[in-house]
Amino acid sequence: MRFSSHLIVAGMVALTGGMAAPAFAAAWTAPSWAFQSLRNPGGRYGTVLTGVSCPAVKTCFAVGAKGGKGGQTLPVAERWTGRTWAVQPSPDPARGTLSVLTGLSCSSATACIAVGNYSSESGNEVVLAERWNGRTWAIQSTPKPAGAKASTLFEVSCSSATVCTSVGVFANKSAVQQSFGERYSSGS
Repeated sequence: MRFSSHLIVAGMVALTGGMAAPAFAAAWTAPSWAFQSLRNPGGRYGTVLTGVSCPAVKTCFAVGAKGGKGGQTLPVAERWTGRTWAVQPSPDPARGTLSVLTGLSCSSATACIAVGNYSSESGNEVVLAERWNGRTWAIQSTPKPAGAKASTLFEVSCSSATVCTSVGVFANKSAVQQSFGERYSSGS
C-alpha cells in the first residue's frame, strides 16, 4: 500500500493539533532526480549509454555505444567529475564492428570493468571486456564459451579491484541460447 506524503503530513497535523507537524513538514524535502547533460561523442550519429557505476559521491563512469561515420557502432565511456561529464577514449576491438559496452562496475576511481560485445569479421557476436586503470581503458582477453556461435556479456559486478564476475548469454551451433558467467581475477 502506498501512502501520499500529503496524507502523512495531514495526519501528523491532526494528531499533534497542528503544532509540531508544520515545522517538520517545512524542514523536510523529498529526494529528487536532477537532469544532467552528458557528452554526445557520436555527434549526429548518436550515443547510447547503457551502464553506470559510481565508486564515490563525485566519481561516476558510464559506458555504452556511439555511432561512427561508416555506419559502425563503437564503444564509448564517460566520467563524471562531480561537475561535468567528460568522454574518455575507449578502444574498439581490431577488425570489429557494432561494438557496445552494456554493463559496468567500478570498485574505485581507478578500477572499473566494462562488458558487452562486438561483431567479429565473420559477423558473429563476440564478448568484449574493457578495464579502466585510472588512466586508460584497455581491452581484456576473455574466453569463448565452448561451442558458442555468438556470445555477449550483459552485466558485471566487482567486489574489489582484482575480482569481478560477469553474466551473459551465448548461442550454440543450433542457435539455442544458454546463460554463462565469466570471472575476472588479476591476482595482484
